[in-house]
Amino acid sequence: MKVGTDGVLIGGWAFRSLPPEYVGNAADVGCGSGVIALMLAQRFKNLTIEGIEIEIEAAKEAYYNFANSPWERRLTVCNTDYGVFAEKRDECTLNLIISNPPYFQNGALAPDMTRRIARHEGNLNFKMLIETSEKLLCDHGRLAMIIPSEHIETVRKENLSGQLHLDRICWVSTVPRKPPKRIMIEFVKSDTDQVCQEEHLTIHSASGDFTDEYRKLLTDFYLRF
Repeated sequence: MKVGTDGVLIGGWAFRSLPPEYVGNAADVGCGSGVIALMLAQRFKNLTIEGIEIEIEAAKEAYYNFANSPWERRLTVCNTDYGVFAEKRDECTLNLIISNPPYFQNGALAPDMTRRIARHEGNLNFKMLIETSEKLLCDHGRLAMIIPSEHIETVRKENLSGQLHLDRICWVSTVPRKPPKRIMIEFVKSDTDQVCQEEHLTIHSASGDFTDEYRKLLTDFYLRF
């Protein structure tokens, strides 16, 4: 699987309020080849991360990438459906959950099964991620995901009556003066509502170069930038 901008963005942006020494257990839901999990392992030196991936070839890629990384001992792959994983997992055992979830709800399915699973919601959707995170996250645990901007109201409605509260939102535009195409969101599990912090990120300047804010977010992860 190619390294996509969405995965890199959420891998660098999520959980920025936590220190590099943060200790805990995390799950990368729909991890694909493992890019987001690897970024978390690089950022948090005491974090243990489990990649959940239903498609076997992608899971094999993630396993290979984890095994050949400097953080092999803190990374594992679980080749299973996330719904099955959530049912078998004990409550309140995760500190962080992160996902670049499928989002093509309608339209023609991709002919290739691997791309079909990666790009279409199926059983993994925003509602499921929010509901399972309420169960799996410990107190003050966090859920982060990146979604198309048109789905923000759906996500807001899904968490209205639950324990997860929106803590951070980042609206992502590809170029200046264009409406955001993506939104990065982060929830915190808490008994009290949060004051949500909102920000905006633009990837390219008017000249086509990467913006300073985009470079600052991801400079630690690219060999050439």
